[in-house]
Amino acid sequence: LYIALAHDSVKSQVLNGENAGRGLSHVAVVYSIGRGNLGETRLNLADTHEKTRVVAFMAKSDGRIIALGQTRL
Repeated sequence: LYIALAHDSVKSQVLNGENAGRGLSHVAVVYSIGRGNLGETRLNLADTHEKTRVVAFMAKSDGRIIALGQTRL
């Protein structure tokens, strides 16, 4: 089981390259992730706010996702 905390949306300003000077919007940017057994995964919720997503997913040993869910705090 994996549980990720993600900012609902983030904006960044590109300084160099082909997108220099453009502002980009990003959705569900993960800033913390925890891994463990069902009922044992823990994350520090101190840095959360009203625009935080919690995403939980289960993966097999080969990496295939078998269950996924999300909610906003």
